Amino acid sequence: MMVEHRSSSGGETAVDLLIVTHNSARYVRRCVESIRRHLPGCRVHIVDNASTDGTRRILPSLGPDSLKLNDENCCLSPVWNELLREAPGEFVVLANPDLVVNDGAFLYRSVEAMRSDPAVVACGCL
Repeated sequence: MMVEHRSSSGGETAVDLLIVTHNSARYVRRCVESIRRHLPGCRVHIVDNASTDGTRRILPSLGPDSLKLNDENCCLSPVWNELLREAPGEFVVLANPDLVVNDGAFLYRSVEAMRSDPAVVACGCL
């Protein structure tokens, strides 16, 4: 998971989680459910890259804030770049579909670090 800080528009903190899937049916439900449970108020944006394992049938039921279904696998980086351009949040999280959030501590500490020091523009976990 990587968190990026953008310039603030003032007001409430907006966090967008960007997820790109490809044949991720095994993981994506648990991922999105853990985000909704532990990161309330965060927006979830998903792009599926032509999955053939049932991922595309699962995604609408997860209630993402935006969902795009690509007809071909456009590769990860170009799709994340597209999502980064479109996501309106002050903070953006690049997340893989097998991410499981156990609590929001990492995200909230990352936001605090980036807010307190303008030189910090990105955080990640190892």
